[in-house]
Amino acid sequence: MLQSYRGRGAGQHCQCGNVYLHQLINSNDVNLRVIAMWGTCGDIGKTSAIQEIYDDPKVLKRFGFHAWIRLMHPFNPQEFLRSLVRQFYENSHDEVGKPSFNPQEFLQSLERQFYENSYDYVGKPGKETSVGAVLAKMEKMDQSDLVHVFNALLCSNSYLVIINDLSTIEEWHCIKKYFPDNKKQSRIIVSTQQVEIACLCTEKPYQVSEFKQLSCDQTIYLFHKKFSGTG
Repeated sequence: MLQSYRGRGAGQHCQCGNVYLHQLINSNDVNLRVIAMWGTCGDIGKTSAIQEIYDDPKVLKRFGFHAWIRLMHPFNPQEFLRSLVRQFYENSHDEVGKPSFNPQEFLQSLERQFYENSYDYVGKPGKETSVGAVLAKMEKMDQSDLVHVFNALLCSNSYLVIINDLSTIEEWHCIKKYFPDNKKQSRIIVSTQQVEIACLCTEKPYQVSEFKQLSCDQTIYLFHKKFSGTG
């Protein structure tokens, strides 16, 4: 199937080879990189392959924020952003429950989004910084507020985001605009069941790498910026 698709013209950007997902994620390339994952038999094997990366503390410590989200259909931008911001906050707490960044600053950022356009806002941050209080405020935010908070969090932090079940290029165009290239080695992994979507998510010139062969007719491929080295 991969060969037949490459033969339709996309092959001018495609070079086959073998590469590990760890190599792509841990590359010293400071630019935001999108890695698309596609398998010849749908989702078989992809989730467990991504889970190995997502459960690796050596990988996660490279990123200020991380999240894993399965897209809703039809795509809902507000719920997409809310889920990401929620996971960024929840995942920022380490194994003993201590936040890896200042929860007061995080909450103040939320407070500013609620009140910055209000005439009676006097700049006093809320005192309640529990996880429950922060999450409750997130649930009240509209899409515009969420975009402001999301951008504020990502502009100065590296991030690893897993996006599962991307099905149309229109969804990708909507999603991609939310993620700034902050030159901090951020990575997005996109899992899709459509080879065309995997190709279109990836920067040109792209490379197709055989990631894992599950059986004689079941193979997982990675679509990524032409590989230049490891970190």
